[in-house]
Amino acid sequence: MKIPVMGVLMVVGMRAWAAGGGAVEKHKVPVCLSASVRPPAIYSARPIISDIFEQVRVQIEWQPDGSDCRKSSGAISISLSDNTPQATIPGALAYSQPFEGTHIVVFFDRVSRMVEPAKVPSLLAHVLVHEITHVLEGCDSHSDRGVMKAHWDARDYVHMSPGHLTFTAEDVVLIDRGLDGWESRYFPSTENASRTLPGMPPAAT
Repeated sequence: MKIPVMGVLMVVGMRAWAAGGGAVEKHKVPVCLSASVRPPAIYSARPIISDIFEQVRVQIEWQPDGSDCRKSSGAISISLSDNTPQATIPGALAYSQPFEGTHIVVFFDRVSRMVEPAKVPSLLAHVLVHEITHVLEGCDSHSDRGVMKAHWDARDYVHMSPGHLTFTAEDVVLIDRGLDGWESRYFPSTENASRTLPGMPPAAT
């Protein structure tokens, strides 16, 4: 049975409202860009990523360039590859380690070849939203539509630029549950009341 997205958001919002003593709390997720490849497209992609996560009351906190990306810091670390071997997860645009909980690798050379230059920031943003969501959920599950779809088709690529692909109601539930474990693992004493991830092989997009 499909769950109405607004219904799920209301339930999640009420949980956050009650936990915050009346105010709806946003989950703050620190994200850092590791040194190496840093194309201009990544900076254009950031506002799109932040906007998409606003749908589920997740606030992406972009760390200053050169900041500490060690696993112990709790920040999700993004690396971009510009010379990806063909044998490395063929067909994938990125991979994450959702059960490890901190690291994402984007095959930027493949991303940049998928669409015309003007659309690269939008595609890159959706790839990163997809992988960050895997990390926050702590699992490698996919949806039948939207940003967490396993394989985007031509119609999905068209919708990325004028607007954004969105989360399904099931995605919202998984994100909310996963954040509990992720936050409790990395920020047990902070205002974020939450969440833990065990370890397994990577999820590829």
